[in-house]
Amino acid sequence: MIPSTNQEQQLPDGAVFLPGLWWMDGNPVSEVVTSSFPMKYVSGTCPGSDCILKSPLFGTRAWAYLDNEEGAKQMNENANLPESIQDAHVAWLNESYAEVVENFGYMERLTFVKVSDDHYIRKSYCEGPLAFYCRHLHQADGYQYDLRQIVYGNGTSNPENWKMFIESPDGAGKLTVFGSDDPCKRKCVGAENGCTACKAACNGDSGYYRG
Repeated sequence: MIPSTNQEQQLPDGAVFLPGLWWMDGNPVSEVVTSSFPMKYVSGTCPGSDCILKSPLFGTRAWAYLDNEEGAKQMNENANLPESIQDAHVAWLNESYAEVVENFGYMERLTFVKVSDDHYIRKSYCEGPLAFYCRHLHQADGYQYDLRQIVYGNGTSNPENWKMFIESPDGAGKLTVFGSDDPCKRKCVGAENGCTACKAACNGDSGYYRG
């Protein structure tokens, strides 16, 4: 459902950031699993003070949501974000720290703090001209969760983290992902009779997959 390997990442040797699949353990919204596929190299020596990588935010089959009402609501919100913030620019500053430097700067700052090779702390701070919206959304000045690698870049599972995931509420049921980058299909996913609506309005398949 979500690509688990990073073979198609357009990155130089040594610049693969967060390979495989990662569980957003404790995320306050209904986003559950993410992949850095298909991340692209922008500039600099990675990791390093000038390393910049780019990844489509909420890209096709790169971001999984709970397959329920809350998940559908979150997908609908993400589908309606301005296209100008659909690419996340990540500064991978050193082996243990990275920060999103372009994307959500209008309302929050996102950081990655390494605990181990398969565990990062993902922190968000409500900052910027629309920080009030971030505070309203999360009812706090920020939030954090554990980013745990559940599948390695070669497609095999991480035994300990995978077990934790499938035994958690996040891993107990089905997940949903965007099946298209087409804006029309994305925006009608949350509509009543979503599949039928997408096919009728956008002349194609529906905008999401379940699995």
